[in-house]
Amino acid sequence: MASQKPKEEEDLRYRNATKRIRDNGLIEIRYRKDGYNKSFYGRIEKEVNKKYLDWYNQNFKNNKLKTIAPNAITVEQWCIEWLEIYKKPIVGEATFLAIKSVMFKYIVATIGAKTLKSLTPKDMQEVLNNAKHNGRPQNKAYVYLKNMIDTAKINGYIKSNIMEGVQFKKSKDINSVAMTRKEQQEFKARIKGHQLEQYYLFMLYSGCRRSEALGLKLSDIGESEIHIRGTKTEKSNRKIPYFIELQEILKDCKEEIIFSFTTATVTRNFKEFSPEHTLRDLRKTFATNCHEKGISPKVVQKWLGHTNLSMTMNTYTDVTKDFENEELKKM
Repeated sequence: MASQKPKEEEDLRYRNATKRIRDNGLIEIRYRKDGYNKSFYGRIEKEVNKKYLDWYNQNFKNNKLKTIAPNAITVEQWCIEWLEIYKKPIVGEATFLAIKSVMFKYIVATIGAKTLKSLTPKDMQEVLNNAKHNGRPQNKAYVYLKNMIDTAKINGYIKSNIMEGVQFKKSKDINSVAMTRKEQQEFKARIKGHQLEQYYLFMLYSGCRRSEALGLKLSDIGESEIHIRGTKTEKSNRKIPYFIELQEILKDCKEEIIFSFTTATVTRNFKEFSPEHTLRDLRKTFATNCHEKGISPKVVQKWLGHTNLSMTMNTYTDVTKDFENEELKKM
């Protein structure tokens, strides 16, 4: 069978389907779940995919859990429902795909077959124990798991707070540091003319998170402000000034989706341009630049979308050597 496009593969896996080639050469997509026993056949893969997805959307898209008894709802089923109803409408496409990836990689893979009703605090602990990337705890798995479980409790699928008592030590940033002025100039010179130049400059001059920049739409840009569709904290859904630097970057944009890249692409390419830094350092550099220009920390807190000022000052603001030398002259 010809290789499947990554997006189509993800769609089918996400919608609980399996695919195989029968002895007679026909491609078959099978759905065996929740009492359904449905198969779709054809010789052209794209057409079989369409048959299946049309059927799935017609029967499940608007009310996926309607035919499933509340006590029988599995974590995987609720995960899909939670993603479609509580996340997809309020976040950008790139953010949605990133959340979905974490949910299936760390949560569904561990407890997806269990029913919500049967979950225990021990199950939650096992998920978080397994949620590691390069040996470090996966912070987002904890955030998304807690949100999904809290929402299930609100909907009456879970009676007790099974996240209570769970032990989770968040990973800390390693060597996260703002770029010096010289490094910023060198970085801008390296990305000159690259397809990701405007994206990286937008992050540098806006202080946005990676997913927030990828989720930016043309309709979010006003005459004097830009709507940042943040979801990480209660303050992250915010508006920032339409800085002159941002106006220059976005002046020729005509497509609704401003930056059509994946998170993997922007992260991987960044390392080629700045091996000594991480992509998140652009956000830290923005905060540090604001601090060195004397902008009020409370204002910077608002622009960054932080819940508290200590996060802005202690985690996202550095003192560069250049600024330290200038301050020293005042002595």
